[in-house]
Amino acid sequence: MEQDANSTKPTAPARQVSASRKLVAWSVLIAAIAGTVAFKYNEHTQPALLTGPMVQLPAPDRIVIQWTANAPFEQATVEVRAAGETVADVHKVRPENGRYQLELDHLPPDTVYQYTIQIRGLWSRDALTSGPHTFRTPPSRNANIRFLAFGDSGVGSNTQALLADRMRACTPDFIIHTGDLIYPTGAREDYLDNFYRPYQRLLPTSFFLPCLGNHDVVSERGQPLLDEFCLPPNGPEGIQTERNYYFDYGPARFVALDTNLAEPDGAIPLETMQTTVADWLRDVLTNCDAKWKFVYFHHPFYTNSAHAAEGSAHLKQAFVEILEACEVDIVFNGHNHLYERTAPLFRDEIIDEAEIGLANLRLSGSALRTRDPSDDEVQRRILTQGVPLERRPESAREKEPDDEVLESAAPQIAPANGRHGVVYLVTGAGGAHRYPENSDPLPYIRTFNDGEFSFTDIELRPNVCWVRQIDSAGKAIDRFVIRKGPDAARASN
Repeated sequence: MEQDANSTKPTAPARQVSASRKLVAWSVLIAAIAGTVAFKYNEHTQPALLTGPMVQLPAPDRIVIQWTANAPFEQATVEVRAAGETVADVHKVRPENGRYQLELDHLPPDTVYQYTIQIRGLWSRDALTSGPHTFRTPPSRNANIRFLAFGDSGVGSNTQALLADRMRACTPDFIIHTGDLIYPTGAREDYLDNFYRPYQRLLPTSFFLPCLGNHDVVSERGQPLLDEFCLPPNGPEGIQTERNYYFDYGPARFVALDTNLAEPDGAIPLETMQTTVADWLRDVLTNCDAKWKFVYFHHPFYTNSAHAAEGSAHLKQAFVEILEACEVDIVFNGHNHLYERTAPLFRDEIIDEAEIGLANLRLSGSALRTRDPSDDEVQRRILTQGVPLERRPESAREKEPDDEVLESAAPQIAPANGRHGVVYLVTGAGGAHRYPENSDPLPYIRTFNDGEFSFTDIELRPNVCWVRQIDSAGKAIDRFVIRKGPDAARASN
C-alpha cells in the first residue's frame, strides 16, 4: 500500500530543558561575565599610583598625605608610626573625586614618622604598595634643618628630572618654590607630567611649599595650584587663603607672597597688595621669635636679566621697606631663568657683607654633602625592626676642604648699625629654558650664572646659614655663609 505523498512522518516530541538546567547555564554565564569584568577591573586598578604620595604642611602639628591611583573606588590602608614605635596606627581612606587624602592632627614637634600606603584591587591577592616613606614634623628653634629653593621649573624636561635627582640627594626637610610650577598656563592637566612625575621621589618625604608665578595664574587665576596643595591658611583677611601664607620650621620663619596683580591674570589688586598684604607681612615678620627670616615670591625687583627690575617697581614700593625694617635675611625670587645673588642691600645702598656676617666661600669640584643611596635600604631595615629611626644628625657638619672664606679674615659678627642689608637671590633656573644676564653689569649683582640649570641648597643652624647653588652636574656654582653667632657644631668657630 503506497503512502500518500502529501503525508508526513510523525515527529518526535521536543525535549524540554529543565528549569534547573537553565538556571545552571545562566549562572555559569553570569559568573563568567562577572569574572571577566572583575579581572579587567583589577588589572586596570591594581598596577600603580598616578600622583604622589605627597606630604604637605598646612599647620605645625598637622600633616596631610595625598595621592591619586587608578583605583578610583578602592579603600586604602595607611599605616603610620613614629620613630621607635613598634605598633602603627592604621587609617582607612576612601577617595573623594578620585583623590585620597589623609589628615594627621596633633602631631608632636621634631618627630620622624614613617608611613606605608596599601590599596588592594577587587578580589586581588596583589596590592598596590607605596612606602615606607618618612617625614619630619617641624622642630624647635634650636634645631638644624635643610631646605631647597628654586623656581621656573614645570616643563617636564629631562633637565627638570635630573635636577630632581640632585635635590633628592640633599635629603631636604622641605622645598620652597618661587613660582611657575606649571608651564605654559598652570593647567590642571599638566600637573602629572610637569610636576608629579619629575618630583615623584621627593614628594613622599619633603614638604613642597610653592608660591604662585605668572604662568601658574593663567588658568583660573591660579586655582589649579591652590587645589593641588594644602598650604597654611593663615594669610591676610579678605584675600583667598593660601595665596599668601607663612610657616615656621626650626630656627626660621618663611613667608610666601602672591605677587601677581589682578590684571591681567592674578587675583590681588595693586592697592590691596600695597595695603592689606603689606600690613599683614609686617605683622608676620614683626611678631616673630625666629632668628632667621626668609621671604619668597615670584617677581624680583633686584635683577639684571630679561624681566627688568623696573617691571616689579610696584612690589618694591609695597614691600622693600618692610623687608629691611623687619631684618629679613634672604629673599628668594624666580621669573628670570638664571641664578643671581645681590650684595646686602638697604635703601638701595650696598652694605658691606661683613656687616651681616656674610662670607663668600671658594668653589670646588664637589658641591655638597649628600647621602649614600644605600641609606634607603638601611632605613627600611631599621623601620621593620622597630628600632628608633635615624634622625637628622645634630653632630658637627663635616668641614669641607674649601670652606675657607675668600677674604683674608672671616667677617665680623656684629649688628649693622641700624642698617640691615637684605640679600636677594633669583633662583629661577629650575628646568625651563634659561635667560641671559644683561651685558651691562649692575653694581649690586654680587654674582650670577646664566649658563647652568640650578637650585639653592640651604643648611640652616641656629646661628649659621650655609648656602650653595647647585647645578645639574651636582657642582656648586656659588657658595656663601651668613653667621649670626658662633656655630657650636664647628670647632673652627
